[in-house]
Amino acid sequence: MSAGSVFLWTMLGAAAGVAVATVVGDWLAAGRPDPLRAAARAWARRPPAQARRRGALARAVEVALHADPRTRGLALAVATLGAGSVELHGWVDSRAARAHAARVARRVPGVVDLVNGILVRGEDDREPEPRSPVEQPA
Repeated sequence: MSAGSVFLWTMLGAAAGVAVATVVGDWLAAGRPDPLRAAARAWARRPPAQARRRGALARAVEVALHADPRTRGLALAVATLGAGSVELHGWVDSRAARAHAARVARRVPGVVDLVNGILVRGEDDREPEPRSPVEQPA
């Protein structure tokens, strides 16, 4: 026999052995839960560690905003953009409230970057005024 045919028969035998072992293993374990498979399924359902950390950071910012008396009643949303990056959204009545909410969020441990997407009522919802002919680009 040539080396190629020996290799082929060896691979065929190994594949047959794996198939038989799988069938016999399933037959012997019929009706009994497989703790290893159950653990693997539970592990696969867990969100990645980075996503859990991001969610925890967003929750920490939300808790800080709710704990502060000046930002407690504001309807603000928090989104994580990446590791340590947080974005705030919502509407407030003044620039001071917007700045204060940003300060509260920046004080949360783990917040490295903050995107302040909070809009001020009466300023950010107005129609832009038309430009005078002098200001318009040529």
